[in-house]
Amino acid sequence: MKRIVPIMLSSVFLLTTGCTPVNKTNDKEIKSETKDSQKKSDKNSSVNTSVDRKHDFTYLEQLPKDKLETYNQFLEDGNLDHLTDFTPEQIVLLYMNLVLKHETDKIYALTYNNGQLPSLDRFKDEYDHYLSEYLNEDYLAYRFYDSISVDEETRKKDSLVVQIKITYGTTTRVVNYGLKREQNVWKLDLYHLVKDSKKRAKKCEEAGS
Repeated sequence: MKRIVPIMLSSVFLLTTGCTPVNKTNDKEIKSETKDSQKKSDKNSSVNTSVDRKHDFTYLEQLPKDKLETYNQFLEDGNLDHLTDFTPEQIVLLYMNLVLKHETDKIYALTYNNGQLPSLDRFKDEYDHYLSEYLNEDYLAYRFYDSISVDEETRKKDSLVVQIKITYGTTTRVVNYGLKREQNVWKLDLYHLVKDSKKRAKKCEEAGS
Protein backbone atom coordinates (compact mmCIF):
# COMPACT_ATOMS: atom_id res chain seq x y z
CA MET A 1 0.00 0.00 0.00
CA LYS A 2 1.34 3.40 -0.93
CA ARG A 3 1.98 5.86 1.86
CA ILE A 4 0.87 9.44 1.23
CA VAL A 5 2.91 12.19 2.86
CA PRO A 6 1.22 15.60 2.52
CA ILE A 7 3.45 18.66 2.65
CA MET A 8 1.53 21.85 3.31
CA LEU A 9 3.42 24.84 1.96
CA SER A 10 1.69 27.04 4.48
CA SER A 11 3.42 25.07 7.25
CA VAL A 12 6.89 24.79 5.74
CA PHE A 13 8.30 27.58 7.86
CA LEU A 14 6.83 26.11 11.02
CA LEU A 15 9.10 23.11 10.61
CA THR A 16 12.12 25.17 11.56
CA THR A 17 12.78 25.10 15.28
CA GLY A 18 14.82 27.41 17.45
CA CYS A 19 16.70 30.39 16.06
CA THR A 20 18.18 28.79 12.98
CA PRO A 21 18.65 30.95 9.87
CA VAL A 22 15.23 31.63 8.40
CA ASN A 23 16.30 30.84 4.85
CA LYS A 24 17.51 27.32 5.58
CA THR A 25 15.52 24.09 5.63
CA ASN A 26 16.01 21.70 8.55
CA ASP A 27 13.17 19.17 8.43
CA LYS A 28 11.62 19.40 4.99
CA GLU A 29 11.27 15.84 3.76
CA ILE A 30 12.37 16.39 0.19
CA LYS A 31 15.78 17.98 -0.30
CA SER A 32 16.92 19.58 -3.49
CA GLU A 33 19.67 17.88 -5.48
CA THR A 34 21.63 21.12 -5.64
CA LYS A 35 22.17 24.19 -3.50
CA ASP A 36 23.54 26.26 -6.34
CA SER A 37 21.83 29.63 -6.50
CA GLN A 38 19.52 30.18 -9.45
CA LYS A 39 20.95 32.62 -11.96
CA LYS A 40 18.51 35.05 -13.47
CA SER A 41 17.84 34.23 -17.09
CA ASP A 42 17.72 36.78 -19.86
CA LYS A 43 14.96 39.19 -18.98
CA ASN A 44 11.64 38.57 -20.70
CA SER A 45 13.04 35.62 -22.64
CA SER A 46 10.39 33.37 -24.17
CA VAL A 47 9.81 29.80 -23.06
CA ASN A 48 10.94 26.76 -25.03
CA THR A 49 9.15 23.56 -24.00
CA SER A 50 11.44 21.15 -25.84
CA VAL A 51 12.65 18.83 -23.08
CA ASP A 52 15.67 16.58 -22.75
CA ARG A 53 15.10 14.94 -19.37
CA LYS A 54 18.82 14.32 -18.92
CA HIS A 55 19.63 18.01 -19.03
CA ASP A 56 16.47 20.10 -19.07
CA PHE A 57 12.99 20.36 -17.68
CA THR A 58 10.08 22.76 -17.71
CA TYR A 59 6.80 22.66 -15.82
CA LEU A 60 5.24 24.03 -18.99
CA GLU A 61 5.79 21.10 -21.32
CA GLN A 62 2.09 20.10 -21.13
CA LEU A 63 0.84 23.66 -21.60
CA PRO A 64 -1.25 24.06 -24.80
CA LYS A 65 0.47 26.03 -27.54
CA ASP A 66 -1.99 28.92 -27.35
CA LYS A 67 -1.50 29.20 -23.59
CA LEU A 68 2.27 29.11 -24.01
CA GLU A 69 2.07 31.97 -26.51
CA THR A 70 -0.12 33.92 -24.11
CA TYR A 71 2.31 33.28 -21.27
CA ASN A 72 5.16 34.58 -23.40
CA GLN A 73 3.16 37.76 -23.95
CA PHE A 74 2.85 38.10 -20.18
CA LEU A 75 6.63 37.69 -19.87
CA GLU A 76 7.11 40.48 -22.38
CA ASP A 77 4.76 43.09 -20.97
CA GLY A 78 3.69 41.89 -17.51
CA ASN A 79 0.01 42.41 -18.33
CA LEU A 80 -2.11 40.12 -16.15
CA ASP A 81 -5.00 40.32 -18.61
CA HIS A 82 -3.18 37.66 -20.62
CA LEU A 83 -3.72 35.14 -17.80
CA THR A 84 -7.43 35.52 -17.06
CA ASP A 85 -8.27 32.26 -18.86
CA PHE A 86 -5.59 30.18 -17.10
CA THR A 87 -6.75 27.50 -14.68
CA PRO A 88 -5.43 27.43 -11.09
CA GLU A 89 -3.26 24.41 -11.98
CA GLN A 90 -1.77 26.27 -14.95
CA ILE A 91 -1.02 29.30 -12.79
CA VAL A 92 0.92 27.11 -10.36
CA LEU A 93 2.94 25.70 -13.26
CA LEU A 94 3.65 29.22 -14.53
CA TYR A 95 4.71 30.26 -11.04
CA MET A 96 7.15 27.37 -10.78
CA ASN A 97 8.63 28.29 -14.14
CA LEU A 98 9.08 31.86 -12.89
CA VAL A 99 10.83 30.49 -9.79
CA LEU A 100 13.40 28.77 -12.01
CA LYS A 101 13.88 31.89 -14.13
CA HIS A 102 14.06 34.05 -10.99
CA GLU A 103 11.61 36.46 -12.61
CA THR A 104 10.82 38.12 -9.31
CA ASP A 105 8.81 40.95 -10.83
CA LYS A 106 6.48 38.44 -12.48
CA ILE A 107 6.36 36.36 -9.28
CA TYR A 108 5.31 39.55 -7.52
CA ALA A 109 2.52 40.05 -10.04
CA LEU A 110 1.22 36.51 -9.47
CA THR A 111 1.40 36.66 -5.66
CA TYR A 112 -1.91 37.41 -3.96
CA ASN A 113 -1.84 40.99 -2.72
CA ASN A 114 -5.05 42.12 -1.01
CA GLY A 115 -3.18 45.26 0.05
CA GLN A 116 -0.53 43.32 1.97
CA LEU A 117 2.40 43.27 -0.46
CA PRO A 118 5.23 45.78 -0.05
CA SER A 119 6.85 47.63 -2.94
CA LEU A 120 8.41 45.53 -5.68
CA ASP A 121 11.97 46.37 -4.57
CA ARG A 122 11.26 45.35 -0.99
CA PHE A 123 9.46 42.21 -2.14
CA LYS A 124 12.52 41.19 -4.17
CA ASP A 125 14.70 41.42 -1.07
CA GLU A 126 12.21 39.48 1.04
CA TYR A 127 11.71 36.86 -1.65
CA ASP A 128 15.46 36.23 -1.90
CA HIS A 129 15.80 35.98 1.87
CA TYR A 130 12.66 34.09 2.89
CA LEU A 131 11.08 32.28 -0.06
CA SER A 132 13.48 31.64 -2.91
CA GLU A 133 15.30 28.63 -1.46
CA TYR A 134 12.11 26.87 -0.41
CA LEU A 135 10.44 27.34 -3.78
CA ASN A 136 13.55 26.22 -5.63
CA GLU A 137 13.59 23.04 -3.55
CA ASP A 138 9.94 22.44 -4.43
CA TYR A 139 10.74 23.05 -8.09
CA LEU A 140 13.39 20.35 -8.03
CA ALA A 141 11.56 17.88 -5.81
CA TYR A 142 8.33 17.88 -7.86
CA ARG A 143 9.70 18.47 -11.34
CA PHE A 144 8.60 15.02 -12.53
CA TYR A 145 5.26 15.16 -10.75
CA ASP A 146 2.62 12.52 -11.37
CA SER A 147 -0.41 14.78 -11.09
CA ILE A 148 -1.54 18.32 -10.41
CA SER A 149 -5.12 19.10 -9.49
CA VAL A 150 -7.43 21.24 -7.40
CA ASP A 151 -8.34 19.79 -4.01
CA GLU A 152 -12.09 20.00 -4.54
CA GLU A 153 -12.80 20.00 -0.80
CA THR A 154 -11.10 23.40 -0.58
CA ARG A 155 -12.76 25.01 -3.59
CA LYS A 156 -14.62 28.23 -2.92
CA LYS A 157 -15.68 31.02 -5.25
CA ASP A 158 -12.38 32.89 -5.05
CA SER A 159 -10.02 30.53 -3.23
CA LEU A 160 -8.81 26.93 -3.43
CA VAL A 161 -5.80 24.66 -2.99
CA VAL A 162 -3.81 23.08 -5.82
CA GLN A 163 -1.99 19.83 -5.07
CA ILE A 164 1.09 18.48 -6.82
CA LYS A 165 1.72 14.78 -6.23
CA ILE A 166 4.76 12.67 -6.93
CA THR A 167 5.43 9.02 -6.15
CA TYR A 168 8.77 7.64 -4.95
CA GLY A 169 8.50 3.86 -4.87
CA THR A 170 5.73 3.12 -2.37
CA THR A 171 5.53 6.66 -1.01
CA THR A 172 3.41 9.43 -2.51
CA ARG A 173 4.20 12.98 -1.48
CA VAL A 174 2.01 16.01 -1.90
CA VAL A 175 2.68 19.75 -1.81
CA ASN A 176 -0.27 22.13 -1.49
CA TYR A 177 -0.45 25.69 -2.78
CA GLY A 178 -3.21 28.05 -1.72
CA LEU A 179 -4.56 30.32 -4.45
CA LYS A 180 -6.97 33.24 -4.42
CA ARG A 181 -8.57 35.08 -7.30
CA GLU A 182 -7.60 38.71 -7.70
CA GLN A 183 -7.92 41.00 -10.75
CA ASN A 184 -9.77 38.09 -12.37
CA VAL A 185 -6.57 36.00 -12.19
CA TRP A 186 -5.68 33.13 -9.85
CA LYS A 187 -2.67 34.08 -7.69
CA LEU A 188 -0.61 32.16 -5.15
CA ASP A 189 -1.26 33.14 -1.54
CA LEU A 190 2.28 32.97 -0.15
CA TYR A 191 3.17 36.30 1.40
CA HIS A 192 1.91 35.31 4.85
CA LEU A 193 4.86 32.89 4.96
CA VAL A 194 7.26 35.80 4.62
CA LYS A 195 5.52 37.70 7.42
CA ASP A 196 5.57 34.66 9.71
CA SER A 197 9.25 34.06 9.04
CA LYS A 198 10.11 37.71 9.71
CA LYS A 199 8.28 37.58 13.04
CA ARG A 200 10.21 34.48 14.02
CA ALA A 201 13.52 36.07 13.02
CA LYS A 202 12.70 39.14 15.12
CA LYS A 203 12.00 36.95 18.16
CA CYS A 204 15.31 35.20 17.66
CA GLU A 205 17.14 38.53 17.48
CA GLU A 206 15.45 39.70 20.66
CA ALA A 207 16.27 36.44 22.41
CA GLY A 208 19.92 36.76 21.44
CA SER A 209 20.29 40.37 22.51
